[in-house]
Amino acid sequence: MSLSKRFGFGRLTGVGMLCGLLFGGVSGCRSGCGPGEDCNYCSHVGGECYLDCAGSGCAQSCNNVGTECGAVCDDACSFHCDHAPQCSDYCGSNCSMVCEDTDSCGTICGDHCNYACRRVARCGARVGPGSSVLCENAGSCEIECDGACQVTCTQVGDGGCLVTCPGGVPATDCGGGRRACGGC
Repeated sequence: MSLSKRFGFGRLTGVGMLCGLLFGGVSGCRSGCGPGEDCNYCSHVGGECYLDCAGSGCAQSCNNVGTECGAVCDDACSFHCDHAPQCSDYCGSNCSMVCEDTDSCGTICGDHCNYACRRVARCGARVGPGSSVLCENAGSCEIECDGACQVTCTQVGDGGCLVTCPGGVPATDCGGGRRACGGC
């Protein structure tokens, strides 16, 4: 099963349109946040929340969302999601994502991203070259690297820490819970 199906990335396509059609004026659904704006509009929402940044440099955040939180942004964005059953993010390059205290957490991002999953049941990511990932206190961690990347897994459960490098090659075990594509 692909990461997009497993972690719900398919639902992020057209987030702004989806928000407008499904939620209209429902509080907690924020579409069209501009570059450099704090998009902390999803807090204590009973249902779903989707954040759509119209450019680069946005700060997006979700906490205590009832079912699902998703975010889309261009480059140099930050996304923080906690206490939501499912968090997902799609971002360009040079992004920072933190996901904690959730059931399922996933991201797709470009080059030089920093992604952290803490206290989650399932963590998944597809990251570009130069990225780093931390999976901490996770039931499982599944990472696909599109180039050189570093992944650190600490206290990962029975689901294990699976890191795949370009061409389906397994990552190098660097010791201490660290794995790498492109050398330690």
